Amino acid sequence: MKRLLVGLLALLAVMVLPSVAQAATTPTPVYAAGNPACPTSGLLWQKKWDPPVAGWNDAGHKVHVTSDLKTVDAIDMAGTYDVLVIVKGGDGANIYTFSNIDNVSGLTMQSPNNGGGNVPVISHVTLCKYSADGPPPPPPVYDCQGNPLPPGSTPPTYEECHPTPPPTCENTPSLCPPPVPPTPPTPPTPPTPPVPPVPPTCETNPEMEICIEPEPPCVKGKSSLRLKRTVEGRWVTYHAKGKLLSKFQWRLDGKRLKGKGTVRQVTFTKKFLRKKHIVQIKATGNSCVRLRAEKIIPRPPTPPRFTG
Repeated sequence: MKRLLVGLLALLAVMVLPSVAQAATTPTPVYAAGNPACPTSGLLWQKKWDPPVAGWNDAGHKVHVTSDLKTVDAIDMAGTYDVLVIVKGGDGANIYTFSNIDNVSGLTMQSPNNGGGNVPVISHVTLCKYSADGPPPPPPVYDCQGNPLPPGSTPPTYEECHPTPPPTCENTPSLCPPPVPPTPPTPPTPPTPPVPPVPPTCETNPEMEICIEPEPPCVKGKSSLRLKRTVEGRWVTYHAKGKLLSKFQWRLDGKRLKGKGTVRQVTFTKKFLRKKHIVQIKATGNSCVRLRAEKIIPRPPTPPRFTG
């Protein structure tokens, strides 16, 4: 009788006390793009926490989420079952499969890494319960766009759905070319200085009334001035300037004109009836003078003469 009473008390203690969580190894997850769901074959019960809260998420069967909302670390099924846990975050989910579990802890169930390689916050957790009498169902299979694939298909891996982009300047700063320094402003172009007017010559202006050939060199005191062209009937004044040591003579086309003097500067005015002529002045002592000519309109008030 005593032994029977002890046995009954032990059985009652087992029924009253809660089950003790056992540490378990986290199974290798299967990646699924999009929003995978529980396989319907043999499904006894399912629950989706969207979003989950930190701590226990209880609906008769429970999952425990860490305070940073990135990891499911415990399951309490209040009985022995086959279980699929779907942890979703970012653009995909990880599916964890358990066989014959009741209350397990020490798990590390997370969603797939995001594009930056970090574990994202869990967006929702789905708990799928199946009978422990047979093997757990295979996890659902999806392509990289989140479309279901036929049962038995090989699921793509996370790396296949998220290939590493080739190195570019955006993701590899060392490939970026050095910055181009700004182009200095172009200095303003200085204004072009005005071109001084070119005095007219016989060649550039056929209308010139007086056109003089270049003055030949002074030879033995004789200086000459040759007019290539002038206007008939115009009065032309010739100026001679230099060091006249003694007497001088004027000659027009080789013909001697009247007039003598010993001054340093003389002027001779003559009305010419021909377009071309030569005026010469001869100074004694081989002294050279400089000659120039200019037109006078109208007739000068005084008759042609030598002035000194």
